[in-house]
Amino acid sequence: RGSSVIAGELFALGVRSGSHVALCGSNSVNWILTFFAIQRIGAVAVLLNPQLSPEEITGFSKLGDITHFCLGKTPFRDRKHFSKQVLDQEGSQITAILDVGDEHDFLKDPVTSYPDVDVTQDDPCVIIFTSGSTATPKCVQLSSFYLLNSSNYCVHNLNMTTDDKECAILPLYHIFGLTAVLFPCLICGSLMILPHSTKPGDLMHLLKDEQCTILHAVPTFLIRLVNAPGFSPQYVSSIRVSYMSGAPISKAQLKILMDRFPNNLFIRRYGLTEMEPIIA
Repeated sequence: RGSSVIAGELFALGVRSGSHVALCGSNSVNWILTFFAIQRIGAVAVLLNPQLSPEEITGFSKLGDITHFCLGKTPFRDRKHFSKQVLDQEGSQITAILDVGDEHDFLKDPVTSYPDVDVTQDDPCVIIFTSGSTATPKCVQLSSFYLLNSSNYCVHNLNMTTDDKECAILPLYHIFGLTAVLFPCLICGSLMILPHSTKPGDLMHLLKDEQCTILHAVPTFLIRLVNAPGFSPQYVSSIRVSYMSGAPISKAQLKILMDRFPNNLFIRRYGLTEMEPIIA
């Protein structure tokens, strides 16, 4: 229902099948609802890092032909001022902004009409920008078949079941989070937990209290977690498997992680935005 409400609001703002709609925000329930609302209209979700400046967003609006902007959870920002800056940037192609922050409970709003749209599995549904580590970030279009096929691989590779609880610390606007967290959980019906805080002290207690079984992360994050004051293996004893990607890790560092996560299988994963992390 929540995604239907947002889809109706986007349609009222002029979003149509094939429109490029930016989704900019940290992990949240409303981020997920908005993502699927964009798909309901047959539009393309352009996933943006919430730490981008208004000037950078303007540049991405040109690269990605973005016409509409969904502003999600953005800690440490003045939302009204930020929205005004995004709209007022010279050369920006963005014509309208929809606030989908956490203060909005779309489940309580009435659903307004929007048309049913026919799409094929090979139609582009998502645009993600590469990191730009070697040049200007590139605009990568991905289809629903691509995302679901890659995510289904994760489900089987990790032997995921409905009994799993995945702690979603990876950003969903990144290809790693999208295909290793969001869609695998939805495919197999496991529980996805969105932490309010990823500070090591807060996360340790969450992992233990919720008895999480899956924790994907970059190696530096896991090393910071086990080196946090008060850390004990008991906090992560329920974790059974973790993908690690996005940065190198030494043998010595991996040995420390294996000692501190007593029941966990660490899997190194390699790939790129254009091809998803396809080697484990």
